[in-house]
Amino acid sequence: MKINNLAFNYDKHGQKYSGFRRTDPRIAKYIWDALGTAKTVLNVGELSF
Repeated sequence: MKINNLAFNYDKHGQKYSGFRRTDPRIAKYIWDALGTAKTVLNVGELSF
């Protein structure tokens, strides 16, 4: 499958994505440690071209 548009269309091409996606425990630990006792998190993401 070739994707020409940078905005990946999960409705069309990613219907089975959740069955393959797994959390990397190394990254999860880093994030949990960084959050500490936070009760609220705002993920604003990043957009780059």
